[in-house]
Order: sequence, then C-alpha cells, then structure tokens
Amino acid sequence: MEIELIIIGGSFTFLILTLLFLHLIIRFRKKIALNQIDFYNSLIQCELSERKRMAKEIHDGIGGLLGMAKFHLSYLNSTSDINPNQLNDINNSIKLIDLANEEIRNISNILLPASIGRFGLNGAIEDLIKIYTTQFQIQLCFDCCNEIPNSLQANLYRIVSELLNNSRKHSKCSNIEIDVITGANKLILHYSDNGVGFDFNHMKNNTQGNGLINIENRVTLLNGKLIHKNNNGSIFDFEFQF
Repeated sequence: MEIELIIIGGSFTFLILTLLFLHLIIRFRKKIALNQIDFYNSLIQCELSERKRMAKEIHDGIGGLLGMAKFHLSYLNSTSDINPNQLNDINNSIKLIDLANEEIRNISNILLPASIGRFGLNGAIEDLIKIYTTQFQIQLCFDCCNEIPNSLQANLYRIVSELLNNSRKHSKCSNIEIDVITGANKLILHYSDNGVGFDFNHMKNNTQGNGLINIENRVTLLNGKLIHKNNNGSIFDFEFQF
C-alpha cells in the first residue's frame, strides 16, 4: 500500500512539474513574441524617422541649391548682352534644373509619400482611389474604421499602391475592395478585385513580379502574414501586429 501511495504521489508530482514546465515555456515564448514585436516596431519607427530626415534633406538641401542656380540663370537670361548661343545654353540649363527638381520630388515621394504627411494613410489612399476611378474606370470601395499606427502607414501605402498597380496591369478588373481593420494590437488589411486572378508564385518568379516581391519584402519587414487566393478574382489578406 505504501509503495502504491509513493508511486501515485510521484506520478502526481511529475505531472505538476510537467505542467509547471509547460507553463514556463508558454510564458517564455509569449515574452519572446512580444519582444520581437517591440523590436520590429522600433526598427520600423527608426526607418520612418530616417526616411523623413532624408526626404527633408534632399528637398530642402539639394532642392534649395537648384532653386538658387535656376534663379541666377533666369537673371542672366534677362540681361541684354547675351548672344543667341549663350541664351540657348542658359535655357537648356534651366530645363535640366527643372528635370532635376522633378527627380528630387520623385525621390522624396518614394522615401515618404507626401500625401501621407499631409492627410495620413486614409487620405493618401483616397487620393489613389480618385486617380484609379477617373483615369482607369475602376470602381473602388475603401473602408478604414480606426486610426492606423504611424509606424505602419508608409509601408501599408506602398503595399496598397503595388496591389492597385498589379490589378490595373494584369487582372482586367472593374471593381476593387480595400478594408483596413484594427483592434487588440492587430491590423488586418483585406484587398480583393473581380479580375481574372493569377498564380502568385508564378507571377512573382517572372519579370512582371517585382511588385509582388516588394510586397513580400514589406510584409517580412513588418513581421506580418500574407495569404493570397483566387476566388472570382484575386484576394489578399494581410495581418500585422503592433
């Protein structure tokens, strides 16, 4: 009888220790997951701050110098003691400066979309919707209930922009639906169109798949999840923690 009690007691103790060990493992994994989220959020925030700084430096620094150069050339252009050849050279230089300014605006917009800085993610996507509705005759439905964390806005904008461009080029769709849902430190982005659909991996691995690769890279950077499927068109579902 004593031996049986010892065996039962030992088994019970072993069970308790096993449950305690599993509990500690679960807590440890949760702590690691939370630390990873904090790390990615910090990384994204640093990248966003650096993008803002670089965009400002390029716009204010190089853009300002080009503006001064154009002003001086325009002043020389207005003087009367310039021969036709010099006048032609000055006009060509002014045109080159204008092209350089346009490139600076494009680079600054790549680093940080200007519409996000002015209107936030919602306003920036609504600007895209106006373009696709008027120029490409595509009907878009966009719904975003809550505020989007600043750390996600620029990358989400790029993802949506790439998806819209992909639908326009390849899907032959007439309707697109975009839904953004936030809650419990989680963001869900749902994107769907009524086009012909495509093989995600095949498209990604050919010369037309750079946009999809960019999307995957951004999802990886944000430590998110991406699911694609075809069902009367293309459906993309993204999930991000913040």
